[in-house]
Amino acid sequence: MAGVPASEIWARRIVGLPGEHIRVTHDAIYVNAAKLVLPHVMAGQEFILSDPRFALKLDIQLGADEYYVLGDNLSHAIDSRIFGALKKRDVLGYVFYIASKGA
Repeated sequence: MAGVPASEIWARRIVGLPGEHIRVTHDAIYVNAAKLVLPHVMAGQEFILSDPRFALKLDIQLGADEYYVLGDNLSHAIDSRIFGALKKRDVLGYVFYIASKGA
């Protein structure tokens, strides 16, 4: 992306869309009261650690131009649990393919 330093571009999963209701508890996230299923999370992986950076309890209504995002490594990701909802202007694009060395 022109003009944006590579160190400031992160890939995150959008799990909450504009106008949706997001509720985060110690072990799950709910979007419009439906428990979010995260198939990429390994069985037994903690959803949210006791890390004080994470919003351990959250209940918000996303605005007309807000998105709630999660990183894939839920135990350590810097995502909306830390920095809150993203504005649409901060979403630069989407990931459509990930190449993995040795895959």
